[in-house]
Amino acid sequence: MESMKKYQDALFRNIETQLAEWLERDGGTAAGTEVRRFLHSVAGTAGTIGLPELSETAAALMRQCEEEDREVWPPSQLRPFLRAIAEFVYRAREAEDTADSSDGKPSKPLDPDAPLVLVLDDDYAFVAFLKDGLEQQGYMVMNASRSEEAVRCMHQYQPDALIVDLHLREGSGFEVLRELEEKISSLFIPVTVVSADDTRSNRLEAFRLGADDFVAKPLDFEELTGRLSRQLKKKAAIDRLAVRDELTGAYRRAEAENIYREFLEEAINRSGTFQLAVLDIVGLGQINAESGFRQGDRLLASLSDMLFSRLSSRDRLIRYGGGRFLVVFDGSAERGQPFEPESWLRDFERGSEIPVRLASGRMTVTQADASFERSVTEAMRIMQAAQSERIPAGEGHPGSGLGAHASAVRAVIVDDDAIVRTMLAEHVKPCFPPELTVDIRVFKDGEEFMNDPWSRDSVPCLVILDRMMPRMDGIEVLQRLRQSPDSGRFTVLMLTNRKSDSDIVRALELGADDYVTKPFSLKELEARIRRLSGRMVSR
Repeated sequence: MESMKKYQDALFRNIETQLAEWLERDGGTAAGTEVRRFLHSVAGTAGTIGLPELSETAAALMRQCEEEDREVWPPSQLRPFLRAIAEFVYRAREAEDTADSSDGKPSKPLDPDAPLVLVLDDDYAFVAFLKDGLEQQGYMVMNASRSEEAVRCMHQYQPDALIVDLHLREGSGFEVLRELEEKISSLFIPVTVVSADDTRSNRLEAFRLGADDFVAKPLDFEELTGRLSRQLKKKAAIDRLAVRDELTGAYRRAEAENIYREFLEEAINRSGTFQLAVLDIVGLGQINAESGFRQGDRLLASLSDMLFSRLSSRDRLIRYGGGRFLVVFDGSAERGQPFEPESWLRDFERGSEIPVRLASGRMTVTQADASFERSVTEAMRIMQAAQSERIPAGEGHPGSGLGAHASAVRAVIVDDDAIVRTMLAEHVKPCFPPELTVDIRVFKDGEEFMNDPWSRDSVPCLVILDRMMPRMDGIEVLQRLRQSPDSGRFTVLMLTNRKSDSDIVRALELGADDYVTKPFSLKELEARIRRLSGRMVSR
C-alpha cells in the first residue's frame, strides 16, 4: 500500500544500517542476543507494514538462531545467514526503481554462454542502441571505444563476433582490422563493418582486411541481426569441426573432458593409472601489457612446441584458457618414459628470451569415479599449495608445482549501499570457475578501496564498482586503476544509473570491461561476472 511506503523505506534503512555495522566493523562480531532481537524486530514490523514475505523470512531465521543458540556471530558466518534479508530488500527496491524507470522495457535474462559480440565504436547512442537490441535477441555485448581497447578485448575475451565502426576519435577501424587480421582469421571470428562513409573504396578495403559484411549507417537493425545470426551459425559449424587451438596446436578446452574420460576408461580396463597436470604461464596478462600481445602469443607457441617435443603421441596437450594448459599423460608401464613437467618448465624458463615464470601442479588419477572437474580442481589445489609456500621459479619439486599466484584471484565490491555489498559478497564467488581460489572483500567507498593494499599488489582482481559514492566515486577509482602500471590485472564491472548516459560513456572511455545499469537483476549480473571471470586466468 502507498500509505505504508514511508514505513517500509524506514525499515529498509534500519536493516541497511544494522548490516553495515555488523558485517564491516574491523574484527567485530555480533552477539547472538543482538541478532535474535534484530530478527524479532524485523519479523514484527514487516508483518505490520505490509511485508509478509519479509516477516516470514525473518521469523524463520529467528527460529534457526534460537535453535543454534550462538553466543557470537562472526561476519563470515553472519553474512550468508542474513543473505535472504538483504536479497528481499534489494528486490523490493529493484521493483520500485523499475516501475519508476522511463523505458519500462522488460529485460531478457542473459545466458553466460550466449554468443559474445564486441562492438568497437565511440558513439554511445549507437552503442546503447546495439547493446540493448542485441541483448534482447540473446547476445551478450561488450564495447570498446578505442582501437587499443578493442585489441585487448579481442585477445582476452575472444568474442564470437566483431562489429567495427571505421571512424573513431582515436584511431580507425581499419587499424584494428590490420592489427587483428591474423587472429580473426585463425579463430574464424566474423567481422561486420558499419559506417556512414559507404564508399566503394572503404568497402573493398574492409573486405581485403577480412571483413565479412559491410553495413551502411543509418542501418536496418533487423537486417544487421539477420546477417549476424547467419555468420554465427557458420562459425558454430566450423568450431565443431576444429578440435585444435590454432595458435598452439593443442586441443581446445571443449575437448578436455572427453579426452579425460577416454584415458580414465583405458586406465580402468588395464587396472592402471594416468597423470593429469596443470601448467600455467604466471602473469601472461602483464607480459601482454608490457611487451604486446604478439609477444605473448609467441611465448604461448614456444611453450607448446617445447611440450610437444617432450610428450609422446599417446599423451594429450590441451589449451585450457589464456596461458594455462592441461597435460593428460599416459601412465602405461610399457612406455618407460618419465613424466617430469617441473624440470621441463625450469629448462624453458632458463632458455626463454622473454623473462617468464611458470607454474605446475599434477596428480595421479587412480579412482574409477574420479570426475574431470574434481581432478582438475585437485591439480589446481596442488599448484595453490606451492603458491602458499612461495616457491621461486626453478625450485619446485614433483607434485607441488612452481610459481606464485597461479590460481588465486580476488573479487572486490565497492558500493556505498550495505544491502548491495552484503548480497553481492555471497553471489560473486559461485560465478568463478571452480579451479580458481577466490578471495572476496567489500569496501563502502572508492577511497577506502584505493587506500587498501589490494588496489596495489599483483593478484588478478575483479572490481564491481558503483558509479555514485561519497568521497571518491567510481569514475575516479576507474581512472586511477587504468593509470596504474599494472592496470591489466583489473577487470572492472561498473554499476551505473540507467538514466546516466554520460556516466556510461565516461566509464567505457576509461576502460571499464562491462557495465550493468541499476536496478539490475541478479541473474544478469551473475551472467556478466561469469563471462568476465572465466577470462581472468589469461590476464
